[in-house]
Amino acid sequence: RLGLEVDLDAVPCRERRGFAPLELLFSESNSRFVMTVAPERAAAVEQLLSGLPHARVGAVTAEPTMVLRSSQLPRAIVLPVEQLVQAYRGTLAGL
Repeated sequence: RLGLEVDLDAVPCRERRGFAPLELLFSESNSRFVMTVAPERAAAVEQLLSGLPHARVGAVTAEPTMVLRSSQLPRAIVLPVEQLVQAYRGTLAGL
């Protein structure tokens, strides 16, 4: 139940023009994934990924909220992690 802060402007994207922040967030581009890395191992992971499109777009936080920022948004989107968990579980409950 940790939190997350994400800078959507830092998401690697070939053609940024025309993408709204939430399109970047929920895009299903091929070979796209998010990984978390301990801060002391970040340089080693970045070295492994050199030559490939990648970026550090955020950080895990102790505060149980997801914070999304973008220069295209008038203010940050802040959502409690518990609310996100309930929404996720609620959609799966009917399956």
